Amino acid sequence: MEHNLLASKQASKLQNLPLVKTALMLCVIAGHSVNFWKGTWFTAVEPVELSTSLSWISDFMNAFHIFAFTLVSGYLFYYLKIEQGKYKEFQTFLIGKMKRLIVPYVFLCIIWVIPVAEYFFHYSIADVIDRYVLGINPNQLWFLLMLFWVYVIAWPLAGVFDRKPLIGGIVVVGLYAVGMVGSRFVPNYFFIWRSCEYVLYFWIGFMMRKLAAVFGRIKWYVWPTTFIVLFIAWEMLNSGAIHSLLEIAVHVTGSITVFEALGTLAKRIDWNKAWFQHLSNKTMPMYLFHQQIIYFMIFWLNGKVNPYIHAGINFIVAVVCSFLISCLLMRWKVTRFLIGEKA
Repeated sequence: MEHNLLASKQASKLQNLPLVKTALMLCVIAGHSVNFWKGTWFTAVEPVELSTSLSWISDFMNAFHIFAFTLVSGYLFYYLKIEQGKYKEFQTFLIGKMKRLIVPYVFLCIIWVIPVAEYFFHYSIADVIDRYVLGINPNQLWFLLMLFWVYVIAWPLAGVFDRKPLIGGIVVVGLYAVGMVGSRFVPNYFFIWRSCEYVLYFWIGFMMRKLAAVFGRIKWYVWPTTFIVLFIAWEMLNSGAIHSLLEIAVHVTGSITVFEALGTLAKRIDWNKAWFQHLSNKTMPMYLFHQQIIYFMIFWLNGKVNPYIHAGINFIVAVVCSFLISCLLMRWKVTRFLIGEKA
């Protein structure tokens, strides 16, 4: 009976992943919509009016959204590779991830990200090579590079993660340390050092699927309570080793909290609507295009409207425009391939 209940919950979580991923994508756009008031996100212009509360909201949103996305990827990876026996051939797996992640990286760099960056920042050729060709800081496209390398790292380690969890955990901590130390001595070419750090969140998702019975016994309020307490402590500290450790703990507990909360929400609302399916099918293309749309809204509206209204406009326009662009590009086989969608 208990086994059947667990299996039912696991199946429900898989079925609800589209809502989780869509909600997280909207969280990313919302977080980027308020990042400008941090003062370090879009440096082509300075905020005319500062907002401490929007800066705080930016920190809060950025504490979990991409980390939760990576966690979901690890969760699904366990299901597909371990439970379903897929991804057996590394070469086939690698080619698939290159089509899904590297092809859109190159395409978006050429037709969207670099041209818009050049318009606002007037980068030199050396800057363009460093940021985009060598992948040191390719705007929102860093996520594609990061996830690609995380998959490359995780595939050969999947057996260790599954059969020897303790050793797997030690390896993950070691990779995190390698990423932190390596970035101090060698530039973050192709985002490889940060990818070593993000393996942690991918592994947590992997283990949440594997150890579902263990995680299922944890009371629902433990994760959000821990996350909020850690987040407040993290915000109060400005630097130091404790701040760095708190930052990791915030990302871990925040990603787990949001994943569990969205999964619970999915069971309580009727989200299986046609309009939602259209939105859900375009989460990745919308992510790829939204950031530069926000750049233009900031450039045009900075100081002309209230920051809160401005942030809301950023979000609405970015969602609508990136959705329309995605709909357009999904119409043709070639453009679907170029943005990493199945042909």
